[in-house]
Amino acid sequence: ATIRDQWRLIDKPGYKFTGWNTEPDGTGRPATPGALFVMLDAPVVLYAQWAPVGNAFSYNGNDSDGGLLPSFVTSPLVSGSHVVVQNNSGTLTKNGFTFAGWNTAADGTGTAYAPGALFDMPETAVVLYAQWQLTPVKATWSTAPTITGIAKATSRGKYSLTSNSGIWLGTPAQIVSRQWYACTAKVSAATSVIPKTCKVIRGATSATLALKTAQKNKFIAVAVKGQSAGTDATTVLSKSSAKVK
Repeated sequence: ATIRDQWRLIDKPGYKFTGWNTEPDGTGRPATPGALFVMLDAPVVLYAQWAPVGNAFSYNGNDSDGGLLPSFVTSPLVSGSHVVVQNNSGTLTKNGFTFAGWNTAADGTGTAYAPGALFDMPETAVVLYAQWQLTPVKATWSTAPTITGIAKATSRGKYSLTSNSGIWLGTPAQIVSRQWYACTAKVSAATSVIPKTCKVIRGATSATLALKTAQKNKFIAVAVKGQSAGTDATTVLSKSSAKVK
């Protein structure tokens, strides 16, 4: 018998016809269209064989250190087919980071896709890379701010005090701001609670404070506030200067 091609067969979407075989799974005797096939002493059924067509589609953990990639429809996918972007169903993890969706580029410069988004498969392979954002960590100070300078007041602010911001920990990098205080009692150690004896010096928010007569006989301290994006701020008041003369 002469083996025929797929004439009159209904196409199988996403697959191309590759020939015939005496077993559905292709493990039997192959039969190529146009070739002669020697009949046996028993009935013969030839099963159409199919190979997927389309382009590869996959997910990439992008330096993840735990979890599994999402499960999805079998790759390759036919150009134009609809693809629903999966969520982090395999609970991918990366130490110190939070999952933030998918992107066609590992560095996030490609097309971004949120879980649940829908796109049409292009005529090229697609890899969706997990995107990671630093997990915010609340700012804390490890070294309190300190004050240096001459504690002496004049009408024109000839002398000044200068503060550093101390050393801060947290993620991402902290935004630090200052506020100077004039206190009627000495602040002997750094504290996160502003004493009632300390009053705000209005407009004094820079690293340097020019001392004027209004600060005479006061103890000067500076409050530094550190805040990492996405977290609450932390404030520490420095140990005060000597009493202003």
